[in-house]
Order: sequence, then structure tokens, then C-alpha cells
Amino acid sequence: MKIQGCDRKCKSCPLLELCGGIEQYSIKGYRCYQADCRLKAPAIKRMQECHICHIGKKTWDLTDEVVRKLVSEVESLSKVSSRPIELPGVVPLVSLKDPASYRFDPIDVAAIVVMFEDLFDEEIRNAIEKAGNIHTYLNFDGKVLASSIMPDDLITREDVFYFFMNVMNKVKFDGAIAWDAPVYIDIPLYDSWVNLLMGLKLTHELADCGVPVYGLAKGNLEKQIKFSIETLAKINIDSMALHASEYMVSFNDDSTVRQVVYSYFNHFAELAKSVLIVGALSPKWLSFMKSDFPKGPRLSVAGLSWFLDAKRGLLYSDGGRVDTTGKYVECKCATCSKVKSQDLMDDLGARARHNLSYLITNVDNPSAAPLQLSTCDLLLEEGEKALLISDIHIWSSRELLDNFLAFLREEKPTHIVFLGDVIDLKGRPDLQGTRAFFMVLRELGSLVFVVKGCSNSDQDDFLSAMDKLTMAQRVKPTLWSKEDDQHLAQTYLDLYRFHRGAKDQLVMKLADGSFVVAEHGHDVIGDVTSPLKSIVEQLEEARRRAHARWLIVGHLHRPFLDGEKRVASTGCWAFDDEHETLRTRREDLMAYVVVHGNGKVELKRRG
Repeated sequence: MKIQGCDRKCKSCPLLELCGGIEQYSIKGYRCYQADCRLKAPAIKRMQECHICHIGKKTWDLTDEVVRKLVSEVESLSKVSSRPIELPGVVPLVSLKDPASYRFDPIDVAAIVVMFEDLFDEEIRNAIEKAGNIHTYLNFDGKVLASSIMPDDLITREDVFYFFMNVMNKVKFDGAIAWDAPVYIDIPLYDSWVNLLMGLKLTHELADCGVPVYGLAKGNLEKQIKFSIETLAKINIDSMALHASEYMVSFNDDSTVRQVVYSYFNHFAELAKSVLIVGALSPKWLSFMKSDFPKGPRLSVAGLSWFLDAKRGLLYSDGGRVDTTGKYVECKCATCSKVKSQDLMDDLGARARHNLSYLITNVDNPSAAPLQLSTCDLLLEEGEKALLISDIHIWSSRELLDNFLAFLREEKPTHIVFLGDVIDLKGRPDLQGTRAFFMVLRELGSLVFVVKGCSNSDQDDFLSAMDKLTMAQRVKPTLWSKEDDQHLAQTYLDLYRFHRGAKDQLVMKLADGSFVVAEHGHDVIGDVTSPLKSIVEQLEEARRRAHARWLIVGHLHRPFLDGEKRVASTGCWAFDDEHETLRTRREDLMAYVVVHGNGKVELKRRG
């Protein structure tokens, strides 16, 4: 981050005494941060008119005379009868457009921040007014603050400010974070000072009307930060807030950003009684705040990261963020005690509540027991079962695909584990067969897990197959008709996900806590033509190394199950060809393994 400069002449500038002049910043003139053009006054207007930059409004458009008056007004602002707002350590930011962000049961949340921007949605606003107030609408008894942090083109509109005040009173918010102002390093110094002054003036107006306010401290220069915080304290607003989102993004990499953040901390320590840091509610930044925020002011942290991370499928733990999109996660925390692992994968609200609870626990009870989340690829509860199938070799012209699809419709499995070589990438791509395969899986709604094989894991083979399917075997890409696109797009998407989602190995956890490891087997078995006794010994050794209760593989095209050694092979769903060294027998076909959540393992054949 670099100071961009100013497009005003200091001698005639109404802000000279306040700013101190451009020379103290060791810069000359102003260069556009978008296209690096040298600009003359007024820079922002020129950038708004530029077809390259096309920036939105970032400042109040005031004459020099009005700015002089504004400086005088702010410097002579009277004290307000400020009512302190006491907030807990963690204050979640919520979105009125997504109910999952404000349904907290069973978590005890004492205060939240609502993004006021959501109230521009007339439907939401009418629903709140019909409910009577914001608390009834949210079914929330704690404190509700409205945040004025919103896009610059809204902040700098006078009508938006008075709309804010009107709605604040009508729906009975408990307080406000206000008033925001665009004060960036990448806009001219003159404009950033004007914005800062207007933000302070409007904050005073809110507080003077009796609204409990967390005053937003603003500035990217030491002089601006000091002026902002001193003015808030002078008018009796000692509950202060910092919008830290952008700082947090660059904090580790930019020394200028770090200096800005520590300048805020130093001035808060002197003049604020309580501070709300907005946009830093994640485990990483809470840890930073604990270690670096000065003692003295009461610290609260607000943000939406807990919810945004939940939307990405991430759960918080002492070991870092755990991704539930590819793993089953078991959590023993109080909030998740009655939540199934499948719900943490499927239910956004369950993940959001876990993340928020983790943050609150870590702030309110630093000595709480460490939280580690255990993961596995598949969790089978008591009464559940999974079908393990391999070596269908679709596209090989030897597959028993029709038999296999009929078998799936008969069995209607809830969990299917494919142990490799389902699609033979070295074969001839068959669009119709591929489409039928995925249509049946989609029709059944089964949970599908894929392990890489030796015939479907090569990336070059996969890209070659996709080329043949999508380009109709032509050298140059061709455009399909719209009708074709509608039929084919889903098949291509399913095929890509099936291939990219395949794992090298799959770990299943059973109801008693033991594990079953499943893989294709080509990395375990040295020679598929070896005597069965030798193969079983190789598999048993691999099972022991994995500390697994069972090891189940494909690859051999020979089904077997050894209950003593606790190893099994799934068989296959494709005839061999004249070039294969291992001959497939009739009894090897249409075999599969069933793993039950209670630990029972069975080898079965269709019909």
C-alpha cells in the first residue's frame, strides 16, 4: 500500500492546517492507482469519467467554502450524552438475507451486528416492520447493532444517512456502528480528509439524537487516525470501532498496513473504553488480537468469517480449519453433541453454529479443553452399509454395464464405494453409456465415493478422453447445438467430478470406532498372477501397516474374503480380453463386498 498523493495546491487548500501539507508525506502530485496516470484537480471526478477506471463515488462533493465550514463545525462539535454499549468478546455479523446466519440455538449469543445494507431490500424491511421490531423478526433477545459499513456510493449519500436514522428508530435497533467514511490510501489526501470530517459530523448527529453509537475511527495516516480518535473522545464517544477487513488481508505482507493497525491500537489504548474490531472474527485474527491488542479498553470482535467459512464447508478446530466437503468430521463439542457427521457435511447451519461456538468458547473460556476434530472419508453408523465395487471398465467394450445398472436399481444402496477402474480411460469413450451410468447414480441419490485405479488415474488419458467426447474427435473445437448442450453438459460435469474427486485410498470408520481401508490394490499387490496365498499375505501386511480392521481391494478381478486375515477383494464387472495375463472366470463376475457399520463384512454376487 502506498500513499497516492493529492491533486490540490496546498496554499489555497481549506484543509492545509488540518492536513499539514503534502510535503510531509514525501510525495508530489497525484497518480491514479488504477492506470497510473498523472492527474490534475479534481482527480476523483476525472477517474469517475474515465472509461478505464470507472470508479464509483468515493467522496462527498463539497465546495472549498463548504469544506472550510465543515472543518470549523467538526472542531467545535459539542459533547453528546453518550450511553455506553457493553458488548461481549464475540459479536457475530449476520446477513438478513440468509437466516442460517442468525439461527443460533443452542448457542448463547449476547449481541449481533446487522449489515444495514440488507435493509435496502424492501421485502426484508417490510417483514421486519410487520414483526414490530428487529428483535422479534430475528427471534433474538440480545443487543442488535446496525452497521453503517456499506458501499461508498451509499455512504456518501445524504438521503441514505437519514434513511438509516429513520429505520434505526422504526425497527428499534439497540445501537449503531457509525458513520462510515471512505478513507483509503488510494484516493487523494484532500478527499480522504473531507470524508473523515463528514463521517465524524454524521456520527455526532446520530449520537446527539440519542442513538448509542460505536464511533468508527478512520484514517490511513498517523495524523488522520489521531484526529479521528481524539475527536470521538472529545465529543464523549469512548466506545469506538475499527473496520479492519482490508487491513487483515494484507497485514502479514505489508509493513504499511501493520503500522496503520498499530497506530489505531496505540490511540485506542489512550482514549477508548471499549473497542469493536469489525472484520477480524476468525481463529487466526482472534489469536492476534489477544496477543497484540493493548490492555485497557474492553475488546470485542465482530465479523462474518465464521459464517462464510461454514458456507465453504470449513469447520474450526485447534488444529486449523477442517474441510467437510471431502471428509466426514466427528466433533465432540457441546454444540455438536447431537449433530451427526453427515449433518456437518450437509447442513450449513450446523457448521455455522459450530464455528461460532468455537470462537465464543475460545474468547470467553481460554482454558477450555482443546478441540480436535477427527476425520475419515466415510463414516458408517450402526445399521448402515456400503457396497464396494470395482473394475467395471466402462468404455472397454467388455463391461457388463447393463447388468451393473440393473443391479444398482435392485439394491438401491445408500453408500457406494468404487475401488478404481470404473471407467477405462484407455478404451473408446462411450457417451451414451457414461450418461446412463451417471443418470442411475443421480436417480438413486446414493452417496458415492471414488478411489483411483490403474486404468482411470492418468491425467493425460483423461484429457484425451474428454477431447474425444467434447470435440467429437475433431482437431478443432466445434460448437454443439443448444439442444445438444443441454443433454451433454451434465454428463461432462459428472464425468469430470467423478474423476477429480477420486482418492488414492478411502478410510471408513465404523460404529465401534475401528477403521476399514479400501483402495484399488495396484500399489499393494506386486504381481496379480501370484498364488492367492502370496497375495493374501501382501494384503495382510498392508492392513497391519495401516492399522486397519479390514483391507479391501479391487484390481485382481478375483473376488475373495479371508475372515482370519481380514482382507478381501471385490471381483469385477467386465470380461477379460485376449491380451490380459489373468483370465477372468465366470464366478469372478458381478461380485462385490458389503461393509456394515457394525463391523460385518460380506462377499456377495449378483443373482
